[in-house]
Amino acid sequence: MMMKSLCLKVPKKLANEVIMKLKALGILRADLRIRRNEEYVYIPIKPSKELVSSLLKDYGEAVEITESLFTHIPKQLGFKDLLKGLVSDELLNRIPRSFDIVGKVALVQLPNDLPNDVARLVGEAIMKVANVKAVYARSPVLGDYRVRNLRLIAGGDIDETIYVEYGIKFYVLVKKVYINPSLSTEHRRIAELVHDGELVLDMFSGIGGFSLHIAKLHEATVFSIDINPYAIQCLIRSISMNKLKGKVIPICGDAKVVIKYFKGDLFDRVIMNNPTRALNFLEDSVKVTKLGASIHLYTIGSSVNDVIEDVEKVIKDKSLNIEVINVQRVLDYAPHQYIFRVDLRRS
Repeated sequence: MMMKSLCLKVPKKLANEVIMKLKALGILRADLRIRRNEEYVYIPIKPSKELVSSLLKDYGEAVEITESLFTHIPKQLGFKDLLKGLVSDELLNRIPRSFDIVGKVALVQLPNDLPNDVARLVGEAIMKVANVKAVYARSPVLGDYRVRNLRLIAGGDIDETIYVEYGIKFYVLVKKVYINPSLSTEHRRIAELVHDGELVLDMFSGIGGFSLHIAKLHEATVFSIDINPYAIQCLIRSISMNKLKGKVIPICGDAKVVIKYFKGDLFDRVIMNNPTRALNFLEDSVKVTKLGASIHLYTIGSSVNDVIEDVEKVIKDKSLNIEVINVQRVLDYAPHQYIFRVDLRRS
């Protein structure tokens, strides 16, 4: 069945990037099949004047809003639909609807007290709807290495996989590093702000989500620090797997110690993606930034105002020459708690 829909007419080379942004904004129509011809991709979207206008500003005349006919996609069953009749409604309501896919692995956060037989059914249901070879129940992020405990609930045990984000390949030691596919759009958003020639410090790089995106897009140099040796091992492997414009320099160590080896106002940009601890490192980051440099700090809070208050308290207490430019909610963290990005400028 064909249906008419509002859509974006996008050059092929921009299609994947625009699709990811539309997904992040929640305005991609998943019920209609994307159309392609030799030059353009037609992407069906939900009516949202404000969000579409914002997106069009990023691309100018390259992207056009229009209407077209699309093939309707019948609704597919989700993994929770497959559990109906096998699991009680009370337990089913406690099981999340979403899960992450990292290469050939699915990760789902389940209640701690969920019976093992129910967890197994969840894993088997996920394998029926996702092209994965293993499903793990994951814990919250733990310890200095920021990793999760994983428990196999379906499929075969997997130690390593390749995860792809915006065409960038990441080598992942599944049980030994932190990875969150929900940050893919954020990785790209920050990378797009960088200019050729910049010197960037990625203070808590993990496997290189921000670092590799930056080096893929720009002739910039990124110093990537992480205390987890397995994360640095993955980053080194990933560098060799990708054709990068820029340079990534992996450093294994505690950021608070490593940063002392950088002397003077060196960096044009600092990324501080460690939401539970980044505020403790803010003073250190300011000491190595140039006048006018950007700092992207990730922290946890219940509202924009609370986050601004927390950050400005540190700025005042430490007499730091920086100012808050923007605060953006990025991800849900816990009930009524969110991860925010705070954009700061060295003044």
